[in-house]
Amino acid sequence: MALPQLVPGMIFARDYRVLRHLSAGGMGAVYVVEQVSTQRQRALKIMLPDLVRDPKNRERFTQEATVGARIRSDHLVEVVAAGIDEATETPWIAMELLEGDELAKVLEKRALSPGELLEVFRQLCHGLGAAHRGGLVHRDLKPENIFLAHARREGSPYTVKILDFGIAKVIGESRTAAMSTSTLGSPLWMAPEQAEQGAIRPATDVWALGLIAFYALTGAYYWRIAHGDFAIAMLLKEIFVDPLDPASVRAGLYGRAAMVPPGFDAWFSRCVVRDPAMRFHDANEALAALIPVLSNAAGIPVVAQTYPGPLPTAAPLATPPGYASAPLPTPPGYGSAPVVHPTMAQPGYGPPSHPPWAPTASGPWPPTQGYAPPPAPPRGGSSMGLIVGLGVVVLGFAAAVGIALAKRSSDPSEPAVAGQLPPPPPITGPTTPAIPGYRPPQCRGTGMDRDVAGLGGVVQLASGRFHSCALLRTGTVACWGWNNSRQVGNDTTEDQLNPVMVPGLAGVRQIGANEQTTCALLQTGQVLCWGLMLRGARGQPTPIEGLQGATSVAVGGFHGCATVADGTVRCWGQNGHGQLGDGTDDLRFGAVPVVGLANVVQVVAGEQHSCALDRAGSVWCWGQQEQGQLGNGRRAREPVTRPALVPGVTEVAALAAGEGHTCALRRDGSVMCWGSNAQGAVGVAGEGSQASPVVIGGAGPAVRIAAGYHHTCVVRRDRSLVCWGENTTCQLGVGPFQAPRGPQLVARIGPVAELGPAGMHTCVVRPDTTVRCWGFNNYGQLGNGTTAAGVDIDYGQTSVVH
Repeated sequence: MALPQLVPGMIFARDYRVLRHLSAGGMGAVYVVEQVSTQRQRALKIMLPDLVRDPKNRERFTQEATVGARIRSDHLVEVVAAGIDEATETPWIAMELLEGDELAKVLEKRALSPGELLEVFRQLCHGLGAAHRGGLVHRDLKPENIFLAHARREGSPYTVKILDFGIAKVIGESRTAAMSTSTLGSPLWMAPEQAEQGAIRPATDVWALGLIAFYALTGAYYWRIAHGDFAIAMLLKEIFVDPLDPASVRAGLYGRAAMVPPGFDAWFSRCVVRDPAMRFHDANEALAALIPVLSNAAGIPVVAQTYPGPLPTAAPLATPPGYASAPLPTPPGYGSAPVVHPTMAQPGYGPPSHPPWAPTASGPWPPTQGYAPPPAPPRGGSSMGLIVGLGVVVLGFAAAVGIALAKRSSDPSEPAVAGQLPPPPPITGPTTPAIPGYRPPQCRGTGMDRDVAGLGGVVQLASGRFHSCALLRTGTVACWGWNNSRQVGNDTTEDQLNPVMVPGLAGVRQIGANEQTTCALLQTGQVLCWGLMLRGARGQPTPIEGLQGATSVAVGGFHGCATVADGTVRCWGQNGHGQLGDGTDDLRFGAVPVVGLANVVQVVAGEQHSCALDRAGSVWCWGQQEQGQLGNGRRAREPVTRPALVPGVTEVAALAAGEGHTCALRRDGSVMCWGSNAQGAVGVAGEGSQASPVVIGGAGPAVRIAAGYHHTCVVRRDRSLVCWGENTTCQLGVGPFQAPRGPQLVARIGPVAELGPAGMHTCVVRPDTTVRCWGFNNYGQLGNGTTAAGVDIDYGQTSVVH
C-alpha cells in the first residue's frame, strides 16, 4: 500500500498528529508531530516511499531506530518509539524534538575559545563514550552532526546532542552492513580505515574528534585542499601520502598558529594518526587527555569529573574578547609562509601549569606513516557523488602513486576470488601505545560474588546486548535489564534492575534472545516472541507465524530460526544478507523453510548469518560472509543465501554464534572458531578476520559453549569457566580492557553449569542453580537491584574520566 502524503492534522501510526513538515534526507522525511497519548511534540521520521521495498534500506532504517534507543545518554537523541505503520507498512521512528543550532553553523561565524571547546567536547565525548561502551561507532562525526540544544540542565549553557546514528556501526559487525553503507560518512572527517572498508572501532571516531577540535579552534579545515580548488585525488594524496603536520604547523599555514593552545599538538597527534592502534582507544580516553590542555589554556582549574555537572566558568557561546565576531575568511592560499588575516586577533596563551605534553623524536608517540581520512567538498557543495565513488577513486589513485592503500599481505590459504575482500591490515604495536606512567586499566573480577536477586532453579540462560533471561525448572521465564522495546516481557518500557516473571508464560522448553527481542520455545512446539518485532514492539509473547513443531530456537540480529521435528529449519525476519537461507533476500514476517537442510539438531543465529548442525556432526552456514563468519575460506560482499557446508569441521557436538563469528564445540572437547576477530572473539592473536575455522588452543576440553556479541565462553569438563574476546566493560571478568589475549581462565567465579554471555556482560548458572552476572550494568542487566558497576576496575596510577 502506498504511503499517503502526511499533511497537518492527519493521524499517523495511531498516536501521532502531524503538525508540519520539518526536513527531508536521503532515507526519510521528518515531521513535527504531537504524540496524542502524551500530548508532547516529537520529531517523526518516516522512510521514503521509494526505499520501503528494498530490504537493505529497511534494515538500515531499523538500525537507526535501535541505535538511537539502546544507548542511555543525555547527549544522544532520545528515541521514543519505532515501528511499522500497519496501514501503509511504512517504517517510522519517533524522537525527541530539539531546538537550537548545529555546531557547524556556529563555526561558520567564528572559532571557539579553548573554554568553549572544552564545554562542547566534555558533553560530546560523554555521549560518544556511552556509545563506545555500548559497542557502537558513530562513523559520521562532523560539526553538522553536533547539535547545541537549548539547555536542559541548570548551570549548562546548552546540551550537546549527537545526531544521525543512522550509519552507526556495531563494533565487530561486518565492514559493510549493506552496500549502501559500506563507505558512508562524510569524507572530510572520515577515518582512513573507514574509507578502505577496514575494521571499524571506537578509534575511528577519535580521528574525527581530532579534526573537529582543530576546525573549532582555528576556524580552518585541517586538509589544505579543502581551502582551494577541491580535487579528490589531491585530498587523498594528503591523507594517505603526505606527512601529517602537527596542528600548530598546519594552523600556521593559515596564519592561525596562535589559536592552537600549548599541549594541543600532542593530543592531536594521538587522534589524527594513520594507524588506528596508535590513537586514543575511545572518546573517554581522548577527553581525559584533552581536559588539562584546554583547561590550562582557558585558565580553568583542571577537573577530571564525571558528567553531569558543568565545569567551572562554563559559558554560553558568546564571542570572546580577541576573537573575530565576523565570519572567518577562507584562507587565500597556503605555503611555507603563514598567511595573516587582519580580521583575526592573535590570542596568546600563558604557559601551562603542568609540564608540556609534547612528542619527541623518540617518543612517547613516534611519528608514523600509515593512516588518514577521505574528502569532502568546500562548504556548500554536494558530497553525495563523492561518497558513492570514493572506493573506486581510492583504488585508482593508489595505483597511480604506486602504493597499496592498506598495504595488506595476501594469505595463500585464502585464494583470490572475484568480489572477495582483501584481508584487513595487520595491527602493529599495542592497542594502547606506551605512555610513560600509563598502565591499561585492569578488570580484577572481585565484584563477581553477588547472585542475581531472588533467582534459583535456573536451567538455561539467554542474553541480549543489555538484558538477560532465565528459564526455570518450572517451565517459566524471568528476565531483567534493558527494556526499551519491552524485551523483558512485562509489557512496560522501564528497565528492570531485578528479575521479573514473564506473565502468562508456562511450559517453556528453551529461550533465546537478541538485542531487543526475546523468544521462548514451548513444549508444544510453538515459538512465542516479545520485544522489538518487525511490526513494532510487542509487550506480550506473540506467536511466530508459519511455525509449528519446533524443537529448538535461535534469535539473531533481526531474524530468528528454529529447528523443526522433521529435521528441517525455518527462519523469519530481516533477510537483506540472505540470513534466512531461503535463496532470497526478501524480508519475511512469518517463518519460511531453509532450503536443502535435513537431519538438523541445532541452529544458531548471528547478527546477519545463521548456521546449522546436522546429526552427522557437520556444520552448514549461510548469510553474510564479509568477515568470514561462514567458515568457507572467503570474505566477500555477496551474501550466501542458501546453506553451504563448512569444510574441515566435523564431529561437532554444539554450535555458538556471536555477532560476526561462529564457534563449534567438537565431540572430543576441542573448540574451533571462525569469523570476525576484531575484538578477539575468535580467540586467536591479532584482530584480523578468520575466514577458515581455526582450533582455539587452551579452550578445551569443553562441555558447554556460548557466544556473546564479541566474546566467547566455554565450560570445561572440570566445570571451570574460560572466556576470550572483548573486555571493554570487563565482561570477561579478568585481564585488561584491551589487547585480546586468547582464552582466559575466570577463576574467581568457581564452578559453572550453564552459560549466558551477552553484549557487554556475562551471566552464568552455578551448580546450585543460582545465577551470577558481571560487566556492564547501566541498564540493570546484572540483576542485582542496582546499576552499579559489576566488576572492580584497577586504574593503577592512571587518571581516567568516566
